Amino acid sequence: ANRRVAKEAEANPDREGMGTTLVAAVENEGDLFIASVGDSRAYLFERGELTPVTEDQTWVNEVGRRLGLDEDTLRIHPMRHVLTMAIGVSGQLRVHHYRIHPEPGSLVLLCSDGLHGVAPDVEIAKILSTGASLETMGTDLVDPARSHGGPDNITAVLLKMVM
Repeated sequence: ANRRVAKEAEANPDREGMGTTLVAAVENEGDLFIASVGDSRAYLFERGELTPVTEDQTWVNEVGRRLGLDEDTLRIHPMRHVLTMAIGVSGQLRVHHYRIHPEPGSLVLLCSDGLHGVAPDVEIAKILSTGASLETMGTDLVDPARSHGGPDNITAVLLKMVM
């Protein structure tokens, strides 16, 4: 994927500099393997708690926090949206990978920063706690992102663990 995106950007001047983020999951014998690049995220919703699984590859996460900048400063910092890694941008791709073992009935949310960067976690957790169908909850997750301004694409994929 990294080579294909880079090749397309190189071949088409209108696409110069393009890249993308990624979060993906695959289940195997009760374990969930998650890979991420950039700032698309995976969350685990288990026992009423929303917990991030992935770490963003962003200036804020990899530089700002390590410099000791407080969360209020990071929230408005001019570098807050800068990615440190994306697919198609560099020949050297760092993919973060995680392994979790969710309980049966747990939900896993895979989403873009158009959702997690805009809708507060408390609103996301409230929607996931409704017990509605995955399709309904997925659609309902878009609403708070839109109501908070939704400046980016809003993507949400929900998985329900049934092992």
